[in-house]
Amino acid sequence: MAVAIVAIGAEFDYNKAQQGIILASFFFGYIVTPILGGTLSDRYGGKAVLATVCTPLAAAMGLPWLVIARIGLGLGEGTVAECQLLLISSCSKQEV
Repeated sequence: MAVAIVAIGAEFDYNKAQQGIILASFFFGYIVTPILGGTLSDRYGGKAVLATVCTPLAAAMGLPWLVIARIGLGLGEGTVAECQLLLISSCSKQEV
């Protein structure tokens, strides 16, 4: 997104402040989910917890939707590391 924001900003006429909000909005979602993601993936499994959001569609809908989508993407990606660790550990467990 750090590279794509230049093209998105030009296409939708976003100023630098709006581009900064778009880039920062990912982390608003990301910051709250690592512990939640680990807990949920332990309980429900890593595959059930992974999520994604369609950024180009949201960008076409306007700035508020793009910011909401980026927060959602941050929420989804905040769970990825914990889910991946659980999935890897479940595949590599050895019977003793």
